[in-house]
Amino acid sequence: MLLKVVEALGHKIDKGKWQTVAKEVPSRTAKQCRERYINHLDPTLKFDWDTHDEAVLFFLFTRYSTKWSVIATMFPRRTDHICKNRIHFLRRKIDKDFKFKLRKFSSPDMANDSDSELSTHSHDNNVKNNMLHKVHKMLKILAAESMSKSFEPKGTFVKLIEVTNNPKMCNRCHFFVPSAQTGKFISASGWCEACTKIPPYVAGDMLRKCLNLRYKTYGMHK
Repeated sequence: MLLKVVEALGHKIDKGKWQTVAKEVPSRTAKQCRERYINHLDPTLKFDWDTHDEAVLFFLFTRYSTKWSVIATMFPRRTDHICKNRIHFLRRKIDKDFKFKLRKFSSPDMANDSDSELSTHSHDNNVKNNMLHKVHKMLKILAAESMSKSFEPKGTFVKLIEVTNNPKMCNRCHFFVPSAQTGKFISASGWCEACTKIPPYVAGDMLRKCLNLRYKTYGMHK
């Protein structure tokens, strides 16, 4: 009903006109109508996320924390609400991966911190730091998994191109391909082979650390 009312008014609703919209929608205030439309019903919104977008989003989250309005400016057609919801999705993904790897690899280093909460001055920072803490604990495993031949890239990274002549810079980690850290292939989206196999929630310094761990492992088995 709300969408039909907005469509009848031409989609572009001035701030003062939401009162008019609310009169046509039973039991809803002007504020509720506005937030529902802006965050969920606006047909120009983009709700789907690919791996590249998630990696950029998580990197921005590590830099700006919960400044959702700032983060959203980097993503056309996505609101602060959409960005916030995707980070919550990635948080659940991190928790799931952490518990799975804890059971699978029985790492004492991970077990000692599986239920730990980092003490900070705000709840938002505590959530972010706890997420990063778990990612840090998984780095060695993630680096090893990225070298597994049974681990195949998915989605937009299925097609990989071998770099043979001029080195190319990876759009994610900014290392040059080919190298021990990156592998010798690059995807159509500009990610190196290693980055296509590392979850999007590994960002910034931790991504580079993960790739360097990959390099050390590579050196040991070369």
